[in-house]
Amino acid sequence: MKPTFFALVSATAFAASIGHAQELPRPEALTPPRDLELATGSGIVAAGGGLHTQPAFLTLHVPGEASVEQVLLYWHGLAAGADEGDDTALINGIEVRGTQVGESTLFFRERGIYPRYSIAYRADITELGLIRGGDNIVVLDGLDFLATNGGGVVVIYDDGSEAIIDLREGADNAFADFAVPLDTTIEQDYEFEPSELDRQSEILFMVSGVAHRSRPAAVSVRIDDGPAGILFDKVRSRDFLEWDTYVLPLTIPAGAQKVSVRLLSTPELPTQKPASLTWIASALVLPEPYLACDGTPKFWSQHPELWTGYSPADSLASTFITQSTALLPVYADLLGDLSLNETLVAPAGIAPLGPARELLREGTAALLNARSPVHAYPFPAELLTDAVNMVLATYDLGVYQFATQILRTWNRQACADEQVEDN
Repeated sequence: MKPTFFALVSATAFAASIGHAQELPRPEALTPPRDLELATGSGIVAAGGGLHTQPAFLTLHVPGEASVEQVLLYWHGLAAGADEGDDTALINGIEVRGTQVGESTLFFRERGIYPRYSIAYRADITELGLIRGGDNIVVLDGLDFLATNGGGVVVIYDDGSEAIIDLREGADNAFADFAVPLDTTIEQDYEFEPSELDRQSEILFMVSGVAHRSRPAAVSVRIDDGPAGILFDKVRSRDFLEWDTYVLPLTIPAGAQKVSVRLLSTPELPTQKPASLTWIASALVLPEPYLACDGTPKFWSQHPELWTGYSPADSLASTFITQSTALLPVYADLLGDLSLNETLVAPAGIAPLGPARELLREGTAALLNARSPVHAYPFPAELLTDAVNMVLATYDLGVYQFATQILRTWNRQACADEQVEDN
């Protein structure tokens, strides 16, 4: 059932200037990629830019310790004919050819006469090696539509944790004053296995055509079959004129099995005209279901209410310094100011540590597992701090990696029944 909003303002003059939509074909809903195998990973980062003025400079930060699994480039524009879109783009000066996503949709007729087709493309540019861990800037240009709205990059990365990544793509067009079905986009339902605990998800929206705040659009979100929450001012030319790359953080409650999202061309106030928009891509990133005794670093970073004996704000250095060995001074400058929670979520700026940081990340999770009343861990917390310090003191990367793998295995077998069985 459609949400209730303020009454839509009449836009007779505007509708007359761009034509009526009753002759237009139904726009295609976003779908999973049809000719592309989507990579698995831990998360996504995305950036975009409007391209009415070219080039666009896209800035992305990939977690420093993560590997880049896949890089997808999208772009969109308006053309005078269904087959007159531009399927080539330049990325850092390299020409790439894209595959059309969705269908060419006759969205409107400018001045009631001239057809304007909405057309979107996607290219897999992973093999170009343009995106790596850390900060990245890529330059997008070379596009030639009748109106080139914009483009964006989606990066799938892997930091060792497991997540559901469900990407949809196409060209779903909407303007509220058009006739059905072009008055709204088609709702996207993301279904997944329930978890025993809440999970923090992210939902990506890549949107073309929303010009500015005075012509608003909204994001609709429903969990399971509950009421829709309507969020305004989320897509509004965030990435320069007529392009938005927006990531919505969303808590998925324990037991939930579905989240449904939609972009709405609708005014926030009765005096406003709604936006005209094209939904290019959407993605859900959701950690795999948690058990109540999950022991991974990501689990502990997202459930501070379950910590026993430590606080998320506790200093990493003070936690791991012991009388037998010392974390300082070798890593003091790089790690001394980090909290335990920052260590768990692999913060930016410490990539040079490499294996040492991974050891401390798993070591922190191990301490929390050892102190937890619902976990069965093979070592007490006091021995773990000594052991991690002793490994660090070897300054041997091979030893770091070996010890990290042992902790990683134990942390992922932290449930009491699994520990008893495996030990």
